[in-house]
Amino acid sequence: MRKLVLVLTSTVLLAACKTPEEVVTKVPTVVEEPPVNLANVMGNWARVASPTIEADRYMSADGLTFSGSGGGLVFYAVDRNTNRAVQKIFYPGFDDWQPRFYERDLPREAPMRFDLFRASFNTPANRSVAMVGGGYYKQPNGERFFLKTFYIENIDGYTWEPPYPGADVPASSFGVSPYGYILENKANGKLWRFDTNAIRWEAVSNAPVAKDARFVAFDAGERAFVIAESSNWNDPLGSLYEFMPTKNEWQPRKPFPGDNRRRGLAFVHNNRLYYGAGQSAPGQKPLRDLWSYDPATDNWQKVADYPGAGTISLVGVSIGGSVYIGFGQQALTNANKGETITDVNDFWRLRP
Repeated sequence: MRKLVLVLTSTVLLAACKTPEEVVTKVPTVVEEPPVNLANVMGNWARVASPTIEADRYMSADGLTFSGSGGGLVFYAVDRNTNRAVQKIFYPGFDDWQPRFYERDLPREAPMRFDLFRASFNTPANRSVAMVGGGYYKQPNGERFFLKTFYIENIDGYTWEPPYPGADVPASSFGVSPYGYILENKANGKLWRFDTNAIRWEAVSNAPVAKDARFVAFDAGERAFVIAESSNWNDPLGSLYEFMPTKNEWQPRKPFPGDNRRRGLAFVHNNRLYYGAGQSAPGQKPLRDLWSYDPATDNWQKVADYPGAGTISLVGVSIGGSVYIGFGQQALTNANKGETITDVNDFWRLRP
């Protein structure tokens, strides 16, 4: 049987850096599967099935990754104690998580690679590929071990050389043919370009922000954009930049008009950029607004409010005419002036 592999325009969102004074409490997720009611439609939203997860697993914002596998989307549930993951597959054509065609081919449990990069682009030979790798493993004590290996999907399944040469920090990624790009998430972070023809990495530019930030990256056709989210509540950013690959330069675009925020949702659908949800910066207020950006007109427009339980570190994936959004976390201010964070398990379909 021939496997169908979907190349997804998704963004893997990075966990925001927490300042030393923050106190975070992890609250176990309710692991029972909620009832599915596809008639529960609010505007263009419909709730779809959630995966059933064993009691010793949890769904954390930085433990979520989607990719194509046999026509399905892979969700990683991460063990609270070992940071090892099991995979659950959602099939859009069936609106469910039942075991089907290729789940038997997937490893049953493996160390979770958090915040891996994924950049889709066409090679000089006009072959559609995706560069996947990087990220880090979390040790049981919470320390990060950064990884430099990566591979190229649709060319071969082997690790490529030379390894990614960037700093040991989380990274954002995008593709602009014929290159894959990795951006270090830090002040003046380097932008690295990988050339599949010359098989080499090059540092081609630096981030246009001189303050620590989390860069939310998008690729819309042959154009790439980043939004700078502040890593400090007292230093809001929210600026939008377009990367100009012919000049290896950055061009400011119309800033995001909504509240400045952290840990927002970001994805691309029909070559438009979508961004929203998260928490206000400062204030830590939960946000549910969702906006779209049209690169052709350089304009933003509010399109919807997310109806799900979570607000921070949601995951969104575009497939065909629909976008699937969900999971993430609830974050509420607690008595210690920190956050109480609860993982959530609902999953929604949006038809913009």
